[in-house]
Amino acid sequence: MRSSPIDPKPGSRGPGAGAAIRLRDALRILAGTFLLILPANCARPGIPPGGPRDLLPPQVVFTDPDTFAVLDEAIESVRLEFNERISERPSQGTMDQTVLVSPETGEIEVKPGRSSIEVKMAGGFQPGSVYRITVLPQIQDMFQNAMADAFEFVFSIGSEFEEGVLAGEVVDRITGETVPGARVVAKRGTPGDSTDPGYVAVADSIGIYAIRYMPAGDWRIEAYVDQNRNRQADFAEPIGVDSQALVANDTSLVSLTILRPDTTAAQVLSVEVIDSVTIQVNLDDYLAEEAPIEDLTIELMNDSLGGMVGGRILRAKEYDLRVRRVEALARLEEDTTGAPQPSIDSLVPDTIRALPAREIYVVLPDTLITEAPYGVFVAGIININGIPGGGGTDTIVRQAPPPDSAAADSTAADSTSADSTAVDTSSVDTASVDTAAVVDTTSSDTTTARPAAPDTAGPDTTGTVAPDTGGVAHPSRSRRLLRRRR
Repeated sequence: MRSSPIDPKPGSRGPGAGAAIRLRDALRILAGTFLLILPANCARPGIPPGGPRDLLPPQVVFTDPDTFAVLDEAIESVRLEFNERISERPSQGTMDQTVLVSPETGEIEVKPGRSSIEVKMAGGFQPGSVYRITVLPQIQDMFQNAMADAFEFVFSIGSEFEEGVLAGEVVDRITGETVPGARVVAKRGTPGDSTDPGYVAVADSIGIYAIRYMPAGDWRIEAYVDQNRNRQADFAEPIGVDSQALVANDTSLVSLTILRPDTTAAQVLSVEVIDSVTIQVNLDDYLAEEAPIEDLTIELMNDSLGGMVGGRILRAKEYDLRVRRVEALARLEEDTTGAPQPSIDSLVPDTIRALPAREIYVVLPDTLITEAPYGVFVAGIININGIPGGGGTDTIVRQAPPPDSAAADSTAADSTSADSTAVDTSSVDTASVDTAAVVDTTSSDTTTARPAAPDTAGPDTTGTVAPDTGGVAHPSRSRRLLRRRR
């Protein structure tokens, strides 16, 4: 067989042998270089371009222990498998905050794997308990698709399953709205006892919580907004506490109202003139929805009064109801059809939910003199946290109406005096308005709110008195102030 010119037989010494050997070595070097370059170009990690994007969230497909498993001895950790690779970065917080263990007896640690997580608790999972593991919808896949819903499973270590449930909603006391994400902990020990295991839940997207598989007993339930995510209620965080007895294998509904703690008394920010006989006191803190006003003092002093003058104190809800009923009465008076007219109570029922407010209203027994300063003294305020000793002072001046409207205002005052009396005594002053809360430190002629008589003293002493509406501001003025208050 003829030898190849580039691969001579061993020992061949032909004239082209040296060139053939050099060519062979060059081809081998070139082939090795190609093999080194090829993986670098073809084995890059990543997603092939042009494929459909993954829009489905990860799902739990396996748990160890299995759900409703009954174990004989303590275990170190719990493992959950997902149907796809998961990210080490949750949609919010840290990985340790993505899992709830109930009862919680130690610090929680969550270690992510490629498509799994391992959950450990300081001290381990011990006999004598039914454990509920909740994976919050914060774990996401590599495409940032977070879990659609929380995943929950239970297992027992030498204990029977008890199906007691504590459930309800968490509500912000100031706004009346539910609080999604609020942390709820139920304990049977002494408040502040860190050794007592806590049964834990987190309110869902609409503020509903449920702590399942709880044993019977008397429970102290605490809800708070864990703003710094340290799994405990701190002083500056809104919190609410309640207690509930739970019967074995029963469900108890407990709504929890949270409020930010406070240690300071409410102070007066300002006082506004609403109309000729009404003032509004603005505070820097909220009052309770049904705060007692019997011991509240709001008085005015002016050089011409000869002493302190009080008035009828109204909560914000009472004043709002009063305004709306005056507006309804005005609409009835404009009705010329002759049809039977409904009662004011049926037109404006007292169905508004009372919420904490920072305003108090006072209806005075006499009209305020225009362009005259009044000192306003407020005392005896108890804020929404129950802190007494609030109050303060301010000065108000009722501005005179524009000159071009003075005559019209005076005429209106003359023609509406009787109507104002009717509004104040029959249509507006209903049982829903507290008539006992009148601060009276002078003679008996200042205890009853009455409409102002037309001004006859001349502009040099009192100015022109605007029409009195029975202690209620003009509807447009009232609505504007109420909107600003809200």
